[in-house]
Amino acid sequence: MLNKENPKDVIHLKTFVGCLSTAVLYLHNNDTIHGDLKCKNILVKNGEVLLCDFGISRKLMDTEESTHFLGTPRYCAPEVEGEEERKHPSDIFSLGCVFLEMVTVIRGFTLAALNEHLKGSVEEKNNDKIVFHKASSQVVSWLNELETAGPDPGLIPLIRNMHL
Repeated sequence: MLNKENPKDVIHLKTFVGCLSTAVLYLHNNDTIHGDLKCKNILVKNGEVLLCDFGISRKLMDTEESTHFLGTPRYCAPEVEGEEERKHPSDIFSLGCVFLEMVTVIRGFTLAALNEHLKGSVEEKNNDKIVFHKASSQVVSWLNELETAGPDPGLIPLIRNMHL
C-alpha cells in the first residue's frame, strides 16, 4: 500500500511517470501504438516499470488507419470509441488517464474516491463503468480538488494538458 506521507512512495510514483512516458515515447518513435494503456498493463518488478499486453499494439503505416474499437473503454480516447482514426494521441490520452489514477494515489486519495467523484454526474456509462472521456468536466473538478489537497501539485498540470 502506498503512503503519501512516505517520501519514497511519492518518489517511486513520480519515477514511474517518467519511465512510462519514456516507454510510450519509444513506441511512438518506432511508429507503434500500444492501444491498451491502463494500470493493469503496467508491471513493477524490482523497481523497474514495464509495459505489458501488446496484444492489440500495432505499427503505424503511412497508408493504414486503425478504426476498429479495441482496448479498455475506461481509458480510451474519444476517437477510439467513435471508431475514428487511431494514432499516437490515443495512447497519450490513455496515459493521461493512468497518470490521473497515479496522482490520485500520490495525493493521498483512493481510486474508489476518484470513481465516486466521477460517477456522480457521468452522463453516459459503459456497463456502469466510468469512461474518462465521458466525464471530462468531472475529471477537471477532480484535478482541482487534488491541487488543493496540499503542497506539490507537481504532475497535475501535466495530466491536465494530456487529458484535455
